[in-house]
Amino acid sequence: MLSARIRISGTVDGSVYFVPTWLCAHYTFTRNPPGTAPESGDFSGNGTLPDLYLSAYASTYGADPALLDGAVRDAVNGSPDPEVTDVLASRLLACTGTDGRNRCLDGYYAAKDGGLSEFVSGKTDRYVGFSEMLYGILKDSPEGYDTNLTISGTVYGKGTYPSLAWADGFVMNNNTGTEKMDEAIRFINFYNSPETKEIIALSLDSGNDTVRVPRYLLPASEDFYSLPNVSSDRYYQQFSPVIHAMVPFPTGGLRGNMDAIYCSVTVALQENGMDVNYPARCTLPQKTAVPA
Repeated sequence: MLSARIRISGTVDGSVYFVPTWLCAHYTFTRNPPGTAPESGDFSGNGTLPDLYLSAYASTYGADPALLDGAVRDAVNGSPDPEVTDVLASRLLACTGTDGRNRCLDGYYAAKDGGLSEFVSGKTDRYVGFSEMLYGILKDSPEGYDTNLTISGTVYGKGTYPSLAWADGFVMNNNTGTEKMDEAIRFINFYNSPETKEIIALSLDSGNDTVRVPRYLLPASEDFYSLPNVSSDRYYQQFSPVIHAMVPFPTGGLRGNMDAIYCSVTVALQENGMDVNYPARCTLPQKTAVPA
C-alpha cells in the first residue's frame, strides 16, 4: 500500500521526521464518449515538468532510490534519459491541437485554472489534474456526470512499473520540547483520524442549504478508504486503486534542482518536436525543435 511506503520514506535512520496527511496523483478525467479535441491540463511550470519526467522514469525503469538518484543527477547535468523523454513526449502529444500548439506546455492553461473550465464547459473531453479537481467538475451539475465520466491514473512513462505520487505531511522537529511534541502528536492523530478526514474529504462541513459535493481529497490513512461512505462512492472506487498502486516521490535531490531538470527536459522535448515554453532562466543552450 502507498501509505505504508510513504511511512517508510518519512524516516531517517529509524527516526520519524515526516507524518503523511494527504496523497496526490494525476488522474485523467474523460467524458464519454470522448471527442477529438486535445486534452487540457497544465504541465508548464518548473515545479511540474521535472516531476512528470521522474514519474515517467520510475514508470519505465522502476523506483529504486539509486535509480531515481541517478535519473535526477543525469537530468541536472543536461542528459535526461532519451527513452523516457521519448515516451513522455508521446504522452504529452495528447494536448497538441490541429494547429500544432500544445497548450498544456506553453503556459496557456497556467493562466486558465489549469484547463479545468474548458473541460467543464465541454471544449475538451479529457482533462488531467489532481483528484480534488473533481469537485470543480461536479459542483455545478453533479447529476450530469453520473454515467459519462471515466477516471484513470495518468501514466507518463511506459507503465512497466508504478508511477510516482506526491505526499503532503507534517514535519517533526527533533529540537521541540517534550510537552510541545506531545501536543503536536495529539493534533496529528486528531487530524489524521478517519473521522476528521471524512468530514474534510466528503464536505460534511458544508451547509445543508447546498448540494453537497465531496472535495475528493485523498487521505494518507488506510482506514479512511474502508469507511462506508467512501468505499461505496463511485469516484473513490476509481481513485483509490490508482493511488494505492503508486510509490512516493523521493525526498532528496529533486526539489533543489527543479530549474535545471526543467530546462534539460524542455530541450529534450523540443528535440521531439514539442512546442514547449523555454524560459529565460534556463542556462542550457536552446536547441531548435525537430519536426515530429
